[in-house]
Amino acid sequence: LFFGLAAVVGTYWVQLQAAPAHVWGAGACIGLLATAILVVNNLRDRHTDVQASKRTLAVRLGPTAARWEFTLLQLGAFFGVGALVATEQVGPGWMLSWLAIPLALIEIRAIWTTDGPALNPHLGRAARVELVFGLLLVRRLRVLGVLVAFALHFGLGWIGFRQFLIMFPLLLLFVRPTTPLPPLPQAL
Repeated sequence: LFFGLAAVVGTYWVQLQAAPAHVWGAGACIGLLATAILVVNNLRDRHTDVQASKRTLAVRLGPTAARWEFTLLQLGAFFGVGALVATEQVGPGWMLSWLAIPLALIEIRAIWTTDGPALNPHLGRAARVELVFGLLLVRRLRVLGVLVAFALHFGLGWIGFRQFLIMFPLLLLFVRPTTPLPPLPQAL
């Protein structure tokens, strides 16, 4: 909830004092991808989690269910954008985020064929999917989003989850809302 709905809707609310339906939808899509990162972590650590008596979903339901969860979370974000466009909550420009589908499919395949410590690089790569998706989703950064997507995919390799958490709020500084900000309240 925090990385998706709270972060996205909360940021929008602070700026515009409103929370329209499409913002909730965007927050849900981002939240699905953020949760997918946690699933990779839980899948990787499930053996030590059992020894530490941690009861994550990967421990309770097993590795196959965790891999299905990852797959559904990754694909759910893209279907969520499609649903927003289909219901005319947002414009067709939001479909640009679907350019991140190849990155998501690469990670889905990797999660199904990798286990244990070999999943370490996929934590960062799952974060890369979310970063590229988010950049492409932001309407004011379409061109920059495409450039960053290609740079991350072909030149810069993966970025870590911590770097992603640092970069994403900074990107929000460059986003301007499509509607004007409400006037500030007058001081008493």
